[in-house]
Amino acid sequence: MPARLSRPSALLLLAACAAPEPRAAATAAAEPATLTITATDFAFQLPDTVAAGLTRVRLVNAGQDLHHAYLVRLEPGHTVPELLEAMKGSDVLPAWASSAGGPNTPAPGEEANATVEFVPGSYAIICVIPSTDGVRHTVKGMAAGFTVVPSDAPVAATPAADATIRLVDYAFEAAPPITAGRRTIRIENGASQDHEIVIMRLAPGKHPADLLAWFGKPDGPPPVIPVGGISPVAAGGTNYVTVDLEPGQYAFYCFVPDAGDGKEHVAHGMMTEVTVM
Repeated sequence: MPARLSRPSALLLLAACAAPEPRAAATAAAEPATLTITATDFAFQLPDTVAAGLTRVRLVNAGQDLHHAYLVRLEPGHTVPELLEAMKGSDVLPAWASSAGGPNTPAPGEEANATVEFVPGSYAIICVIPSTDGVRHTVKGMAAGFTVVPSDAPVAATPAADATIRLVDYAFEAAPPITAGRRTIRIENGASQDHEIVIMRLAPGKHPADLLAWFGKPDGPPPVIPVGGISPVAAGGTNYVTVDLEPGQYAFYCFVPDAGDGKEHVAHGMMTEVTVM
């Protein structure tokens, strides 16, 4: 999730607890390829080259902190160092970069996933969550680049979704109701600006606003456990996420800075409580 420099210590405590080129269709659709990304404190390990097409991105959090795999597509001629320079002191991408989603943060020692359509070109992967000293992980070196190259592999089948969550200004529209079990959810950004979905399981008796209060005064254990979601994705973008959901109460959050006033979308009410049965 994007950096929130007003609550880095709380985040650390929480951790402790451009269409694709057409390709010939195969007689039977293939499964998406898998790209495994390992996050440590503070680096990413992944291949330098990735084949174009529908890809299941698997994020393994091998660090002690929270990390996400925020995928950013770069226009030709731009580089990862240039992106980091442009983002100094801000969570806002320059005009020549676009949010492509990717797995949002799991708990340390856990993993999360997102299925993404990669198109040929240059990409960055960044983590803009801050450390306890208020410094974003990108500043500590948590950024990498990779190149997506054309592929002649069979076209992969789109994941069969159990539900769809549409991201709008400033709400999550889910249909049908999400039920317990291993669920694949289609995430669509139907707004005109970037949005994300951070999925948290609520502790008994807790509600979404309790996390925001805990950020300001992190007394006691955190009121949530992160289970994944989708990192910021541009308007019109789509990712899929597969999550194992036990019955109980969950919260959805979007912490992306608003394109208008710069406030996090949670400040505009973009958080909600969901009952999974």
